[in-house]
Amino acid sequence: MERVNRLLSNFIKKNTQLVILLLLFIVFSIILPTFLTSGNIRNILKQNTTVCIASIGLALVVISGNLDLSIGSLLSLTLGVSLRMTQYNTFLAFAVPLVIAVCVGFINGYIVSKFDVNSIIVTLGTLSAIAGFVQFYRKGNIVMGIPGMA
Repeated sequence: MERVNRLLSNFIKKNTQLVILLLLFIVFSIILPTFLTSGNIRNILKQNTTVCIASIGLALVVISGNLDLSIGSLLSLTLGVSLRMTQYNTFLAFAVPLVIAVCVGFINGYIVSKFDVNSIIVTLGTLSAIAGFVQFYRKGNIVMGIPGMA
Protein backbone atom coordinates (compact mmCIF):
# COMPACT_ATOMS: atom_id res chain seq x y z
CA MET A 1 0.00 0.00 0.00
CA GLU A 2 2.85 2.35 0.80
CA ARG A 3 4.38 1.68 -2.61
CA VAL A 4 1.07 2.54 -4.33
CA ASN A 5 0.83 5.81 -2.37
CA ARG A 6 4.39 6.71 -3.34
CA LEU A 7 3.75 5.92 -7.02
CA LEU A 8 0.52 7.94 -6.98
CA SER A 9 2.27 10.84 -5.27
CA ASN A 10 5.08 10.79 -7.85
CA PHE A 11 2.55 10.65 -10.70
CA ILE A 12 0.65 13.66 -9.33
CA LYS A 13 3.88 15.65 -8.86
CA LYS A 14 5.04 14.92 -12.41
CA ASN A 15 1.63 15.44 -14.03
CA THR A 16 0.00 18.19 -11.97
CA GLN A 17 -1.61 19.95 -14.94
CA LEU A 18 -3.06 16.71 -16.26
CA VAL A 19 -4.50 15.81 -12.85
CA ILE A 20 -6.06 19.27 -12.47
CA LEU A 21 -7.52 19.06 -15.99
CA LEU A 22 -8.98 15.63 -15.22
CA LEU A 23 -10.47 16.91 -11.95
CA LEU A 24 -12.01 19.88 -13.76
CA PHE A 25 -13.56 17.55 -16.34
CA ILE A 26 -15.04 15.41 -13.56
CA VAL A 27 -16.39 18.39 -11.60
CA PHE A 28 -17.92 20.09 -14.65
CA SER A 29 -19.42 16.79 -15.83
CA ILE A 30 -21.16 16.41 -12.48
CA ILE A 31 -22.33 20.03 -12.26
CA LEU A 32 -23.35 20.39 -15.93
CA PRO A 33 -24.85 17.29 -17.55
CA THR A 34 -24.33 18.78 -21.03
CA PHE A 35 -20.59 19.33 -20.51
CA LEU A 36 -19.37 16.05 -22.02
CA THR A 37 -21.72 16.08 -24.99
CA SER A 38 -20.21 15.83 -28.45
CA GLY A 39 -21.56 19.28 -29.37
CA ASN A 40 -19.89 20.96 -26.40
CA ILE A 41 -16.56 19.19 -26.94
CA ARG A 42 -16.65 20.13 -30.64
CA ASN A 43 -17.39 23.75 -29.66
CA ILE A 44 -14.48 23.83 -27.18
CA LEU A 45 -12.09 22.42 -29.80
CA LYS A 46 -13.33 24.86 -32.45
CA GLN A 47 -12.86 27.86 -30.16
CA ASN A 48 -9.32 26.86 -29.18
CA THR A 49 -7.90 25.76 -32.53
CA THR A 50 -6.25 29.11 -33.29
CA VAL A 51 -4.64 29.31 -29.86
CA CYS A 52 -3.36 25.73 -30.13
CA ILE A 53 -1.79 26.33 -33.54
CA ALA A 54 -0.17 29.56 -32.34
CA SER A 55 1.14 27.85 -29.21
CA ILE A 56 2.90 25.18 -31.28
CA GLY A 57 4.90 27.86 -33.07
CA LEU A 58 5.54 29.72 -29.84
CA ALA A 59 6.76 26.52 -28.18
CA LEU A 60 9.70 26.41 -30.58
CA VAL A 61 10.69 29.93 -29.57
CA VAL A 62 10.39 29.16 -25.85
CA ILE A 63 12.37 25.91 -26.21
CA SER A 64 15.20 27.94 -27.74
CA GLY A 65 15.25 30.10 -24.59
CA ASN A 66 13.53 33.17 -26.04
CA LEU A 67 10.11 34.80 -25.79
CA ASP A 68 7.87 36.21 -28.50
CA LEU A 69 5.48 38.88 -27.29
CA SER A 70 4.35 39.86 -30.78
CA ILE A 71 2.34 36.72 -31.51
CA GLY A 72 -1.01 38.24 -30.47
CA SER A 73 -0.76 41.28 -32.69
CA LEU A 74 0.68 39.16 -35.51
CA LEU A 75 -2.28 36.81 -35.19
CA SER A 76 -4.63 39.79 -35.39
CA LEU A 77 -2.87 41.07 -38.50
CA THR A 78 -2.79 37.73 -40.30
CA LEU A 79 -6.44 37.01 -39.52
CA GLY A 80 -7.42 40.40 -40.91
CA VAL A 81 -5.35 39.87 -44.05
CA SER A 82 -6.77 36.38 -44.45
CA LEU A 83 -10.31 37.73 -44.26
CA ARG A 84 -9.48 40.35 -46.88
CA MET A 85 -7.87 37.75 -49.18
CA THR A 86 -10.94 35.48 -49.07
CA GLN A 87 -12.62 38.04 -51.33
CA TYR A 88 -10.09 37.24 -54.06
CA ASN A 89 -8.83 33.69 -53.77
CA THR A 90 -8.89 30.90 -51.19
CA PHE A 91 -5.25 30.05 -51.85
CA LEU A 92 -4.25 33.66 -51.17
CA ALA A 93 -6.24 33.58 -47.92
CA PHE A 94 -3.82 30.91 -46.68
CA ALA A 95 -0.60 31.89 -48.45
CA VAL A 96 -0.38 35.65 -47.85
CA PRO A 97 -0.87 35.53 -44.04
CA LEU A 98 1.62 32.66 -43.84
CA VAL A 99 4.21 34.65 -45.78
CA ILE A 100 3.60 37.69 -43.54
CA ALA A 101 4.00 35.61 -40.37
CA VAL A 102 7.17 33.94 -41.64
CA CYS A 103 8.66 37.31 -42.64
CA VAL A 104 7.89 38.89 -39.26
CA GLY A 105 9.31 35.85 -37.46
CA PHE A 106 12.43 35.97 -39.63
CA ILE A 107 12.92 39.68 -38.95
CA ASN A 108 12.51 39.14 -35.19
CA GLY A 109 14.93 36.21 -35.23
CA TYR A 110 17.44 38.05 -37.40
CA ILE A 111 17.51 41.09 -35.11
CA VAL A 112 17.82 38.93 -31.99
CA SER A 113 20.64 36.79 -33.38
CA LYS A 114 22.57 39.30 -35.51
CA PHE A 115 22.51 42.27 -33.14
CA ASP A 116 22.37 40.24 -29.90
CA VAL A 117 19.31 42.11 -28.64
CA ASN A 118 17.07 40.56 -25.99
CA SER A 119 14.09 38.83 -27.65
CA ILE A 120 11.64 40.49 -25.27
CA ILE A 121 12.75 43.96 -26.40
CA VAL A 122 12.61 43.07 -30.10
CA THR A 123 9.23 41.37 -29.96
CA LEU A 124 7.77 44.10 -27.75
CA GLY A 125 8.71 46.60 -30.45
CA THR A 126 7.25 44.32 -33.11
CA LEU A 127 4.07 43.95 -31.05
CA SER A 128 3.67 47.73 -30.88
CA ALA A 129 4.41 48.25 -34.56
CA ILE A 130 2.02 45.54 -35.74
CA ALA A 131 -0.73 46.58 -33.30
CA GLY A 132 -0.46 50.15 -34.57
CA PHE A 133 -0.57 48.98 -38.17
CA VAL A 134 -3.64 46.83 -37.47
CA GLN A 135 -5.40 49.81 -35.87
CA PHE A 136 -4.56 51.89 -38.94
CA TYR A 137 -5.51 49.12 -41.40
CA ARG A 138 -8.87 48.46 -39.76
CA LYS A 139 -9.49 52.16 -39.02
CA GLY A 140 -9.98 51.28 -35.36
CA ASN A 141 -12.83 48.85 -36.09
CA ILE A 142 -13.13 45.43 -34.50
CA VAL A 143 -13.93 42.49 -36.76
CA MET A 144 -17.02 40.70 -35.44
CA GLY A 145 -19.76 38.49 -36.81
CA ILE A 146 -17.93 37.19 -39.86
CA PRO A 147 -20.51 35.60 -42.21
CA GLY A 148 -20.03 31.86 -42.65
CA MET A 149 -17.63 31.59 -39.69
CA ALA A 150 -20.18 30.74 -37.00
